[in-house]
Amino acid sequence: VLLALNAGDRARTARALAIVASCSAIGGNRSWRRTERYLREAEALAATSRDVRTQAFMVAAHGGACHLNGRFREAAEYLEQGLVRLEDATIGLVHEQVMCRMFLLQALAYLGRYKQLQQIQRDGLLDAFARGDVYATVNLRVGAANQAWLVDDRPEHAEEQASAALAEW
Repeated sequence: VLLALNAGDRARTARALAIVASCSAIGGNRSWRRTERYLREAEALAATSRDVRTQAFMVAAHGGACHLNGRFREAAEYLEQGLVRLEDATIGLVHEQVMCRMFLLQALAYLGRYKQLQQIQRDGLLDAFARGDVYATVNLRVGAANQAWLVDDRPEHAEEQASAALAEW
């Protein structure tokens, strides 16, 4: 963080501070005030950087921090917004988009919002297969994402998809 700040690179400083905020969020309620302070500082830096990539990253990172702190409703709101911004093809933050989608799927599962989970998982899988992204295709067929098939009472298909995903890994 300090190297980027000393170099005057607001975008990299904001991203680094967002990662620090996510690490802070893991500390639970006791660390949330500190986490919020990191997020506010990172968001202010992102806004003044005028870097669209960093600004999109920040929305998703805020959602990730909320998720890691167990604030799943708030996480889902930020992650939904972040995913929309990250899906902008001109931004090119594919890995961040995949991670945002995975955190969002987990938050939706915790909230019991299974129809939305199914749609986001389906859209993500179509995109990942089209791009040949093994990391995304595997992660979108295991864990919380796998619940998309269980909700439709298709446990055999869920197991087949999980097994196929792990075999591809």
